[in-house]
Amino acid sequence: MNKRFRMPRIAWLLSFCLAPPSYAQVDYDNESPWNQRADSGPDANVPGWFYNLGITGLRAQLVADEPKALLIKYVFPGSPAEGHVKVGDLVVGAGGSLFKENHRDGYGEEVFGADGPIAELAQMLEECQGADRKGKLPLTLRRGTDIVAVTLDVGIKYGTFSPTFPDKCRKSDLILAELLDYLVAHQGRDGSFGDPVHDTFAPLALLASGEAKYLPAVERNVKYHCGVPKMKDLDLSNWYYMSAAIVLSEYHLATGDQAVLPDLQKLHDLIAKAQYLRMSQINPKAKKSHPDSFPKGPRDAHGGWGHNPGFEGYGPHAMLTGQGALAYSLMHRCGITIDRKSHDAAYDFLKRGTGENGYVWYADQKGGGPENWADMGRTGASGIANFLSPYDGDACRERALVHARVIGKHPQSFPDTHGSPPMGMAYAALAANLDPDSFRKLMDANRWWFTMAHCGDGSFYYQPNRDNSNYGSDSRTIASSVTAFILTIPKRGLVMTGREGKPVSPTARKPGTAAKRLKVFILAGQSNMQGHADVSTFDSMADDPKTAPLLKEMLGPDGKPRVCDHVWISSVGCLGDAYSDLTEAKGRLTAGFGAPENKIGPEFTFGLTMEKRLKEPVLIIKTSWGGRSLHTDFRPPSGGAFVWSKAELAEKKKQGEDIKKIKAEKATATGVIYREMIAHVRRVLKDIQRVVPDYDERQGYELAGFVWFQGFNDLVDGGVYPEQNNPGGYDLYADLLGRFIRDVRNDLSAPKMPFVIGVMGIEGLRGDKNPPMMHFREAQRKPSTLDEFRGNVIAVETAPFWDDELEKLQERMEGFWPKVDAQVEKEKKRNPEADSWENKMRLMAKNFTPEEWKRLSGASNGGYHYLGAAKIMAPIGKALAEALLGMKAAE
Repeated sequence: MNKRFRMPRIAWLLSFCLAPPSYAQVDYDNESPWNQRADSGPDANVPGWFYNLGITGLRAQLVADEPKALLIKYVFPGSPAEGHVKVGDLVVGAGGSLFKENHRDGYGEEVFGADGPIAELAQMLEECQGADRKGKLPLTLRRGTDIVAVTLDVGIKYGTFSPTFPDKCRKSDLILAELLDYLVAHQGRDGSFGDPVHDTFAPLALLASGEAKYLPAVERNVKYHCGVPKMKDLDLSNWYYMSAAIVLSEYHLATGDQAVLPDLQKLHDLIAKAQYLRMSQINPKAKKSHPDSFPKGPRDAHGGWGHNPGFEGYGPHAMLTGQGALAYSLMHRCGITIDRKSHDAAYDFLKRGTGENGYVWYADQKGGGPENWADMGRTGASGIANFLSPYDGDACRERALVHARVIGKHPQSFPDTHGSPPMGMAYAALAANLDPDSFRKLMDANRWWFTMAHCGDGSFYYQPNRDNSNYGSDSRTIASSVTAFILTIPKRGLVMTGREGKPVSPTARKPGTAAKRLKVFILAGQSNMQGHADVSTFDSMADDPKTAPLLKEMLGPDGKPRVCDHVWISSVGCLGDAYSDLTEAKGRLTAGFGAPENKIGPEFTFGLTMEKRLKEPVLIIKTSWGGRSLHTDFRPPSGGAFVWSKAELAEKKKQGEDIKKIKAEKATATGVIYREMIAHVRRVLKDIQRVVPDYDERQGYELAGFVWFQGFNDLVDGGVYPEQNNPGGYDLYADLLGRFIRDVRNDLSAPKMPFVIGVMGIEGLRGDKNPPMMHFREAQRKPSTLDEFRGNVIAVETAPFWDDELEKLQERMEGFWPKVDAQVEKEKKRNPEADSWENKMRLMAKNFTPEEWKRLSGASNGGYHYLGAAKIMAPIGKALAEALLGMKAAE
């Protein structure tokens, strides 16, 4: 319900009188840029080029005489703002406070950036998407003479950017995944994404993602670029040549595809011919059309590139010359012969236009004082070109770092770049990335832009700018391409972003020879994920019609545990002490990857099921350690520090414990197993061939699912969960498990990875009726009921696989041990072998019928380890696999 209250008119007049004069804080007049329109696409109905206010669904204009307000010009139907905000409203505050600073929009050192309402609203919009704010964005509006308070529900789907964004950032990963899908959906039939800017950064983003599913779209674009040399009557042809050369080079270096090299050579020849090196290349018309730009001597503009070959119009400029030097460097890495003198001439052009602070001016002359600066796109292109120079060793890299650092020192102009602002953003971010501190400053200073340019459909919007290049024909794809590219920078998927290692082969190959993508599944948990079902218990499955068919799948023709042909495993945690050991067991999947080698956990039948159903190569990465809790050992990073309850500390003190010492030990232990889990997964994925010898990098891989099977140490910890016998007593576990899922997806850059929770099945179905087990199971199921996890997180019940009869026989057996031990003591006097295990089992068997004794051979461990029974563990592994397969089918 909107809250409305009326402010006396005199108070409004006083507020205007007390506000400082706005003067020229808004550089735009009443016409430009606000009167420009998109002629098609999702913004065609918006009556002008206005600021996008993030995912609210609002578009706003900056008005000179309202320096602390945003004038609403459009409300998208179906958006969070619909029904709450109206066209003509002035947004004067957010989060319960009025905007404090005046907006300063325009161009120049004094007005770069987004001070005022844009930045303040961006900060509140970002904060409100956090879980603690529940996605509620309070806005204060001025509607005529009324003040209207409204609250927009923008949701918490995206959450907030991490301090290290776009690296190790769940929100960045989620946005990137949506952007990449958006780009593929907007690719043209000819493989192009639009103009040369789109056709540079859209395919590079898709390629840099490292996801094989995007390679077909990249290859369609590569085919388009291979046709560029044949295109006739290209206007501004050098833009097309540079774009094609950069994309084809990175594609070849990433995939090793030799087929593009002839076309790359043709592009090189065109680029070399287009470089201005001799005055004979001057277009005579340039002297009349652009007399101030006409070369005054052979060294003026020498070595650069302009819009078209040779010299015409304004002549060569730094934006294209930086790309030309970069293209030469990348083509050199592809084996294309580059004329050293021509390449050096390009670098000399850039040096002549570089100020003492590293800022690169428009062309090959410095345009201001030693500390002057403006938009940074040219500096970015020069920076990455220098960094990748194949010559001069450290000298070029030092120049590159100077470029990077001036970008970090003056990050305000990031979204306001001459030519194509989005393109300038891409190159500025690329160069800033050469210096981690500068990249951090750039991203932090422009967090507002990434928040406000984000649209409700997952795309990104081209915000108003002094240079309207591309707006009108494209309001979304260009910004989406560049944003996706920037978000992939930490992935190091390109040579330009630090890619190392062997190339990943392209998908194009002879018919029938394509290798299927490797499906990677991660299995994690404590002792029951390790598995304590001894191989000797397999036979017990044969007599039960429910498990006999599964046993046949578990055994090979020789009656021994089957060895998979297409499933491999890397496992840590099961060997050594089984609590902290990092020794790896790896190879083709078979029985024996439990704790220790003669046992199985869920992995065995999980892998068998995947192999049978997928008919594709599978890699299981298993990380499991016994006796480990979620509240401490597996505690996810977002769970924060372990919090001691007063009661627990009091009990420790009563027991004589050193409180300071135990707190320090707990702090050290918190999250250590979580970190080991993530580290091992990354190690395996970095060199898959070490585990899967037959792995062909042309396959690529997919993180296809995560299985969590853990809980006993949390179940029995009354100190951490003092209300365990009451409803909600394990709410902390549920919260930590939700955080665990988010953090795992974030840390592995897999925002949509399916997640299965194995709900504890110890005690069987009766556990659903008795505390604390019933409450603990409720906590384990809870994350799967959250809206954000609906459909991609499933809780799998393992209680139905419990064997009540076997449990009762085991309990009877435990009761007979005192009797057996007494009998052994008597026999010791006359039988030296009386204390042997075989003799004890002979004595124990006398207490059971032959049929009962045979049934007991199906157990090899205690109840807390699912009786160590293959009859229980094997169906659980299969059920976990089927749950993931079901999710995949649902997609």
